[in-house]
Amino acid sequence: MGGLDTIRVVIADDHELFRRGMEALIECEDDLVLVAETSSASDAVAAVLEHRPDVALLDLHLGGQSGIDACTAIKMSSPQTKVLFLTASEEPADLFKALMVGACGYLLKSLPAAQVIDAVRLAHVGEVMVPPPMARHLVAEFARLSSQSTDVAMAHRSRNLTDREIEVLTWITRGRSNREIGECMSVSENTIKNHVRNIMGKLQVTSRTEAAMHAVRENLIASA
Repeated sequence: MGGLDTIRVVIADDHELFRRGMEALIECEDDLVLVAETSSASDAVAAVLEHRPDVALLDLHLGGQSGIDACTAIKMSSPQTKVLFLTASEEPADLFKALMVGACGYLLKSLPAAQVIDAVRLAHVGEVMVPPPMARHLVAEFARLSSQSTDVAMAHRSRNLTDREIEVLTWITRGRSNREIGECMSVSENTIKNHVRNIMGKLQVTSRTEAAMHAVRENLIASA
């Protein structure tokens, strides 16, 4: 061992039996070497600082300390070290926290040993690992965040409308033509056409119907 292709690993878990099991697995692999094993978050950070491993395998809960905090400290002090969480927790919130602090993977202890070893190798080359049962939570969260971003963007575009444009938009939702709106507002039809063009551009819609639907959905006409 110790060649250029050897992947150096630190393990942090507060269950000694689990650490011994992982140690035995790693010893069977020619390309992996265990450089340190610890039972606490603080010792895990110290071990990473001392050995600068390629991969750190952490549990979420380490003797009453936080694996999340350990990951944060590791990524700050040894950013080249890839952090993999190996835990029994299937809580989506724990998954999100782990990835947000820089972990490159979140593995469940119920995984077969061979998959855990493969995950260490994949982490070493920069791959991100999340087991399929947990991945659906990520998809749902991304969809929620995307929806929020869209809502914020739409609200921002709506706020860019002038009072005059809001008034024109109100008439549009009532099905009035440009000529009728011009008569109601005592301006020319061409002026209304310009307002409608500006409204559609600001709302990023392509038709009067879309503009009207947006106005109703965002309660814009209530402020007119």
